Amino acid sequence: MIRAAAVFLALCVASAPAARASTPELETAVYRSIIWGSQLYTIDQRRQLASALTAYWSNFRERIPRLTPREQDWAKGEAEAPDLARVSKFMETREGGLYMAFDQVSRCHGAASTLESAINSPRPGEALAWLAMLRCYRYADDLRIYLNRAGLIAQPRDDLEFKMGATGIIQTAIVGVVESVVISNR
Repeated sequence: MIRAAAVFLALCVASAPAARASTPELETAVYRSIIWGSQLYTIDQRRQLASALTAYWSNFRERIPRLTPREQDWAKGEAEAPDLARVSKFMETREGGLYMAFDQVSRCHGAASTLESAINSPRPGEALAWLAMLRCYRYADDLRIYLNRAGLIAQPRDDLEFKMGATGIIQTAIVGVVESVVISNR
């Protein structure tokens, strides 16, 4: 039964849309760190997965072009404007896409870095750090839209430059890690 589930998940990964968010090697490292089946993650396995996630998000962050300081100031003002119509108009621009994509990826990179230092910390520290990582995968569709608006991918579902496949599998893995942390009391 466990073997059948692992084969099914491997097929899901292989047949996932060609969405790209980082190098294939970094994405593969994340998948190799996932424990397939129902066993609990050990501290070393959690460290390995956290390290792979940090490398993945660090690489992703470095690949997003930066706005100039002047553009950054303007973008921040537009994103935080009290006028919803103004914010909506900004969000449709290339600069809005870059600003939002970089912000979201930076948050994921920060969450992954925090996670690495939280491994084996007293409860609820590590579990909360893992839960913070879920946002990175829960809002992956928004990130694809931002990358598209920034001109970094052709279509939100056809992103050949960035590798973001199988976010549902990673979400499930993170939930499994949280379960391991809670059951092991660390």
